[in-house]
Amino acid sequence: LGLWFTVCIDGIVPGLTFAAAMAVYDAVSDCSPAVKWPNDVLIGGRKVCGILAEHRSGLTALGIGINIHHRPEDFPEELRGRAGSLESTTGKSFDRVAVLARVLIALDQSVILLRAGGFEQLRARWAEACGIVGKTIRRDGVTGVVLEIDSEGALLLKTASGIERFLSGDITILGEGGD
Repeated sequence: LGLWFTVCIDGIVPGLTFAAAMAVYDAVSDCSPAVKWPNDVLIGGRKVCGILAEHRSGLTALGIGINIHHRPEDFPEELRGRAGSLESTTGKSFDRVAVLARVLIALDQSVILLRAGGFEQLRARWAEACGIVGKTIRRDGVTGVVLEIDSEGALLLKTASGIERFLSGDITILGEGGD
């Protein structure tokens, strides 16, 4: 039904999760994807991809899971309103091997860019794909406007009590500016 794979990379590569999200984003660009901060890819507002990175013993394991052929009934009932697959969100047919090849080629290009000093270029592109700067969000009961996404991928949120920084967690987008 999907692709679930791990890529092992030598060392710690700053920006690797940005690179992974953008690799999937680029691989399915004809499906109007969006990046949901910090590390999911959505199509039609539904999560079709999740990404995790783990560092151990001088290596980085980058796990990528992409839902390809899933139908709504393939997901647990509590996820059906939020999860989707490439096929269920677009109505198009996909070849898993072709999607995997496109993701791996795009990931390779992004890692080469990172290692050549293109961190900020990739981070800025990822932050733009997240599309949340200037929006009002809620995270763990804290509401505020996203001022920016910093170099570590953390949200800088203007709240009633000042600027708060969040590096991870689930967010709910409430609207533009002060909505």
